[in-house]
Amino acid sequence: MEELLEAESIDAVTSEDIILQPKTYHSEVCTVKISKSYTDKPFAVLERTKASGMKIGMRKMILVPKVLSFLNTDKEEATIIVNMYNASKQTLRITKKTKIASVRIQKQGVLLDSEYELSLDQRKKYGEVEGADMGME
Repeated sequence: MEELLEAESIDAVTSEDIILQPKTYHSEVCTVKISKSYTDKPFAVLERTKASGMKIGMRKMILVPKVLSFLNTDKEEATIIVNMYNASKQTLRITKKTKIASVRIQKQGVLLDSEYELSLDQRKKYGEVEGADMGME
């Protein structure tokens, strides 16, 4: 997976004030400033930002799972949905423009539009791509 992603991570910031109730999940649309332009929706790996970047007192109690997601790109800004969990017994308030997650975007030209035949096993659980060179360049 590492060879498909850019080395540097970009911060995803909240677009509005959030109030996290105790022991609950919350989904929020966050904005990401990207420097490159993409022709289609790039995928990204989303994980919790480093503790010093998140300026919240109870930052250790906000859990952001590491997920693979797609960015909605629009010129220099992109949006991504961030799911978070408040593990605290207190209500937490996150202000607007707080760095909540770090995003690593796919490298350009990694995935190309093409279709391949897939041969499935008997249980239809695993499969192999037929007639395609899957090596990375």
